[in-house]
Amino acid sequence: MTTTNTYQNMKISKMTPESAYMYAKDIIKGRWVEAESIIKQEPEYAFFYALDVIKGRWVEAESIIKQNPRYAYDYARDVLKCSWEELEKHDENNTIALIKDIVLELNQLSTKLKLLIDNVNLI
Repeated sequence: MTTTNTYQNMKISKMTPESAYMYAKDIIKGRWVEAESIIKQEPEYAFFYALDVIKGRWVEAESIIKQNPRYAYDYARDVLKCSWEELEKHDENNTIALIKDIVLELNQLSTKLKLLIDNVNLI
């Protein structure tokens, strides 16, 4: 791990769910996988991250979002666009959403790997 990555990881670990969500939304303007474990600690910011950043379902955070009735309702209405019961009936294992999340993460990792390879080739 490089010094920069260590520094970034230290910064992430000190962030609140709110600040990590805001950074992803306003600065990165996209998904920030490295900080998702922090963002999903609070239902409010997990919901807003799914809505504003992912712009879709965030399967890994659904159990957290469901803990707060307000954000569970908002998530079902604005992100899922169906009730939790309908979702569970049609997609009991969340298989399709999980596959999409895995593909997205693999694409992001592939992009990072290409950048690392390019940087190594420059040296």
